[in-house]
Amino acid sequence: LLIKLKEGLPDTLFRIIQSYLYKRTFAVKYETAVSRSFEIRAGVPQGSVLGPFLYLIYSHDYPENSSIKVAHFADDVAALSKNLSGEEAMESLQSFAHSVEEWCSKWRVKVNP
Repeated sequence: LLIKLKEGLPDTLFRIIQSYLYKRTFAVKYETAVSRSFEIRAGVPQGSVLGPFLYLIYSHDYPENSSIKVAHFADDVAALSKNLSGEEAMESLQSFAHSVEEWCSKWRVKVNP
């Protein structure tokens, strides 16, 4: 995310967002017990106002395919293919899945099934 932000933002704004994301920590609280703090090494704060905007910036170069309809909602993605031939639809989806796999590898995104 920071790589993409640095390319497209004025330096001052980039540094503000960088400091917002840098060295964030969390702890787990259960009843009266609280765990030690852990550093958050990836992602953006859940429920933050900036979160959806930062995700849009991060995913702006998500793969596209003219024969695939891609639906995004928050960080969920669905790929749909409509074709006269089921085999062609399957090939289009497989090709798209390969593109997504390469994108995820490049940007170190872990996919949850």
